[in-house]
Amino acid sequence: MLQQGEVRQRVLWVLDHTGKYVVPFVVMVPRMEGMARDAVSRLVDSPANAELMGESGLKLPLPAGTAVRGLTIRDGLATLDLNEAFLQYNVVSERLIVDALVLTLTEFDNVERVQLHVGGKRLARLPGGISVWQPLTRQGSLVNEENAAARSAATMPVTLYFSSASQDEYIYFVPVTRHIPKTGDLLLATVNELIRGPLAGTSLLRDVPAATKVRSLRVNAMGVACVRFLLTRSFSSRVGNRSKWFPSPSPRSGTS
Repeated sequence: MLQQGEVRQRVLWVLDHTGKYVVPFVVMVPRMEGMARDAVSRLVDSPANAELMGESGLKLPLPAGTAVRGLTIRDGLATLDLNEAFLQYNVVSERLIVDALVLTLTEFDNVERVQLHVGGKRLARLPGGISVWQPLTRQGSLVNEENAAARSAATMPVTLYFSSASQDEYIYFVPVTRHIPKTGDLLLATVNELIRGPLAGTSLLRDVPAATKVRSLRVNAMGVACVRFLLTRSFSSRVGNRSKWFPSPSPRSGTS
């Protein structure tokens, strides 16, 4: 039974302050029946939803006027029906919009796949060309893929987190998918990619100085990776120079 005034933490996937990445954003919302439907509704660009974003500078992914016509969840499949106003987006952002929907819905433990309908109809493709005839999955989303041309049988995807800061100094983490050569030591390769930093020309920030070297790396009995770096002056000053951190949420929390 729902308790009056009870609130829940929810993870919404929205656009970063540049509109070029999809990022997680934690909100506290009243607990209610149909929380998955409510979560999708909170992605719509509206004054009320923008107020929920506060001074973060983050952007809402769904066009103004988008409405949820229906949402059912059965056997892990969420069938989402949006009105035609949903299609009034810039096709340049289509991948980000689709990922925002899929990632937001699969935050719920009982959702594994998302089937998208528009105006009561199952579409083959969206205006920008993304296929939505088959259900979409979280595992199938290469979130914020940065070097798609490098994808091949000789590479493997890794997810890296880099920080970013809006004009109002809201600092948050952005996940990116990078394709790297296949390796037998994925953990070391991932740490080295973090040291390599974000690609040039992006809004993402370098969190670890480029000259940093890994001294040792192991996974303890609790499954926690323990990394020791060769300490340098630049590394010390970098670690101590963050004044306003907003932690990234743990994935997949709660049910609908």
